[in-house]
Amino acid sequence: MRAHIDHTVAVNKREPSMCCMCVPLRLGVFFTALLSIFLSLLTIVGKAQFGDYLRIFGGGYTLYSRVVIYIICLTGAVWSVLGAMGAWKNQEGLVTIYWRYQQLRLVGWVFAFCCDIPALMRCNNWILDINKEIEHSGWNPIIYQIALEGRCESEFALFAICSSLMFWLYVYFTSKTGEYVAYLSSEVPRFIYKDRPTLHPAFYTRSMGEAAYAAQEAGHDKTF
Repeated sequence: MRAHIDHTVAVNKREPSMCCMCVPLRLGVFFTALLSIFLSLLTIVGKAQFGDYLRIFGGGYTLYSRVVIYIICLTGAVWSVLGAMGAWKNQEGLVTIYWRYQQLRLVGWVFAFCCDIPALMRCNNWILDINKEIEHSGWNPIIYQIALEGRCESEFALFAICSSLMFWLYVYFTSKTGEYVAYLSSEVPRFIYKDRPTLHPAFYTRSMGEAAYAAQEAGHDKTF
């Protein structure tokens, strides 16, 4: 019993786990899963209307990268639903499936970068020597249109900035999902200490300016 109490106190004195420094970890995973569902459906359904805008964030300038991104979005609409359900119900298995999907999505993203970056770097060649470029890369209507409009440099700059930001943001979200999976797999979400319910810090957040919080951190908490 003493060991259980000590373990509970240690858990609750741990630095609160938060997403984006302000959202409880569980809620953050839930919202990122919903965001993934929205972006997947937007990419699939609104490809014709929003394709030019979405491309600078996720790639898709070549045939291979478009196929990979389409598969990622098509499957993401399913796996992200499981992730949202897992975060809602605190089910480790569902959240783990979503986490594995996020990891595979990052791998697919890197592959898309490896296809798109060389294509954008050779964009001006579609104006200088189109026949040689077709022989080298095959026909690419997207890159050809960008070159025809004189947007090679600006498109590459936008893609480099926006896609890099999105990629590292998704790396952060993936790491937070992994952190949530670790909590679910190693600890019981709710602990009871002297008949008082206390939540694991992954499931709540609190203001650092609270007097009770400051007193607890200083070792003067008399509430227990």
